[in-house]
Amino acid sequence: MNMSTLTLGFLSLGFLNTFSYASQPILISDVDFNDPQFSLCVEKQNQPVLEKIKALNCNRMGIHSVDEIQFMPALKVILLSNNQIETIDTSAVVNLERLVIEGNQLSSLDLSSNQHLNFINVRNNQLKTLDLSQQSQLIKIKADYNQLSEIDFGSSEALVAVEVNNNQLTRIDVSQLTKLKEVIAFNNPLTDIILPSTNELELLSVEGTPYAKNQTGTLVGKGISNIESPRVSIIEGGLISKNDDKYDMFSSQLVTPSVGQYIGIRYAVEPPIQDNDKAADPHSKMRVKFPITVRMTHPEIIDPKTGKRSTVSSWTDTMFKHNNNLAMWYFGDKSELVSGRWTLEILYAGSVLAKRSFEVANLDELAAEKKRELESRKDLLKVVLTMNKTLCGGTKFRRCMEFSSTDHCEVNIEPYKKRCMSIAFDKAKKQAEKGTSKDIIRMVFSHYSSCIGSSYIQESKLDAKKVGLCFRQ
Repeated sequence: MNMSTLTLGFLSLGFLNTFSYASQPILISDVDFNDPQFSLCVEKQNQPVLEKIKALNCNRMGIHSVDEIQFMPALKVILLSNNQIETIDTSAVVNLERLVIEGNQLSSLDLSSNQHLNFINVRNNQLKTLDLSQQSQLIKIKADYNQLSEIDFGSSEALVAVEVNNNQLTRIDVSQLTKLKEVIAFNNPLTDIILPSTNELELLSVEGTPYAKNQTGTLVGKGISNIESPRVSIIEGGLISKNDDKYDMFSSQLVTPSVGQYIGIRYAVEPPIQDNDKAADPHSKMRVKFPITVRMTHPEIIDPKTGKRSTVSSWTDTMFKHNNNLAMWYFGDKSELVSGRWTLEILYAGSVLAKRSFEVANLDELAAEKKRELESRKDLLKVVLTMNKTLCGGTKFRRCMEFSSTDHCEVNIEPYKKRCMSIAFDKAKKQAEKGTSKDIIRMVFSHYSSCIGSSYIQESKLDAKKVGLCFRQ
């Protein structure tokens, strides 16, 4: 290679590097975002320089795409709960420590580049496999309510808590997780679980699995919860307000919540009763907490950002062995203030342990309904006050009833007004449930005009057949 060729090569390489550097966006304004909702979220972080953005809080924003996180290498926290994300590439955010992307539509997730993660929440997605073998600093993983048939925990020395309930797992190997304290894996087709040999778990919840049923006689001494359910008793339920760190409850079945308030129950939990003919589990009385699912069935709620409709919402929680447990729904947006019947249930290992229903009344809806009722009454009153004028204003009515003018008509039908009004309202009242307020007004007017006509014809000696023929023409 001669000198000119070598020089040209270096120049070309320098040009490419310069072009690559120039093409990397520096400011948010330099990026043409694929998803305007994600653009809006990034702008709300109040940091215009992309490489200085360390956290994103983009929950419940109707986001479909987050491709542009590749331009934010300093990200340590990503919060993307309850959006519509199908894929996410986190390979460029190598400093990521906390990832919360629950309630999306992920079917796969590659975290091999994110070795600093200490907390992951991917619950309520569509994941089938999950590889956590590179996450040596991971402390807690929440991956419940997916379609997981395989999960690799690797040999993390930091992992303390694992939640993988409600999946398709048949085997779990946590033998290398020496600091593990909690494994929640109920409602899986689980037949085998390999535990750490030198570790005493505080909680291993495998209720509702084939493994738990097959191991009933050998669960003693392993810290494994048996399949009996704890006892739950509801103490009170109603509207809940939070004052500092205290939750105040107004007990009532009928609740009128506002945004920022809760509805729910306060309940007590006691360990399961051991039958005499079953192997006693000494850990059952020692257990102080139990994994549960809280389910709320409610009237249709429409998310104002995504248009998504829902009538059932559920989330995982933990109940404790005392009499001050709370299960609550938080009204975070006015779109959730829907009147109707709301039913809260506590589920343990797929079984309902407690249930309480509430009648929710939205005061704004009631006010709007009251306003509509008042407007209907005003319309009705207006019709009542002008009934004779309306009748006599009709040319055909005056001609068929042989009135010479509007005034002549009004004077002659006035004596029948009170009685006919009473008859009209009585008849319309009986039909009130069959139509709208406008229908009722038409009914009143129809019955009133019929009464006026027949009364006047009878008193004035008009020929009823002749009048009827006139109206039919």
